[in-house]
Amino acid sequence: MLRFVWTTCTAWLTGLAAYECYLRLIWHQRVGRDWTALSLSSLVAAFITAAVIYTPAMLAVRKAVGGYKPRFCFLLAAAVLGIIPTALVLLVWSGNISLRDLISSESRIFLVMFTVFGIVFGLGYTHGRSATVK
Repeated sequence: MLRFVWTTCTAWLTGLAAYECYLRLIWHQRVGRDWTALSLSSLVAAFITAAVIYTPAMLAVRKAVGGYKPRFCFLLAAAVLGIIPTALVLLVWSGNISLRDLISSESRIFLVMFTVFGIVFGLGYTHGRSATVK
């Protein structure tokens, strides 16, 4: 349980940093007064998606590859899963989801955040574990 909390918090903070970096580099803006709302809502989203989406997916990858190697499989799966929480953010804020919405410039910032979250979560999930499942 402690590994899950540590991995999720580390992935969340890294994803949040990626969000801020993307916002500054691409949009030339800062989060500003929205920082508290962004932090709290993304923290809740991180723990929900980690428990409901990322952890079951990591277990499925572990079963499919017969262990924790190659790590790349975990990183790729977790990165691709970033589209699910991005779609959920769009659904919550706009009320609908379309392919155009998912690839819009406005949604890319969330895709970056959750992709980075996924990569770090995948790394944390496999870190220090033996290569094969016993």
